[in-house]
Amino acid sequence: MGALGSGKSAFRSERLSVVRDVPAVLVSLGSLLSEVGIALVGIATSVDDEGLYWKCLEGIDAVDEARDVVHRMRRSLQAQQPSNEPATH
Repeated sequence: MGALGSGKSAFRSERLSVVRDVPAVLVSLGSLLSEVGIALVGIATSVDDEGLYWKCLEGIDAVDEARDVVHRMRRSLQAQQPSNEPATH
């Protein structure tokens, strides 16, 4: 990896900022959010600290809302695809 500010480093950051397959990224993001939600449920059911329990529930709600947004984005992308192309995922 190049030094900070070098051309090589800038090129790498440029490549990492481009999403080439948005539907695939959204599928992966949805899966990741599901895993986070499951982990939070596991933590919430095993903690003795009531404050931590409620923080986990807040996190679960936030994850659920984020998953809803991801699903809406996927549906929107699918609706924008021409009818002669098969929908991805």
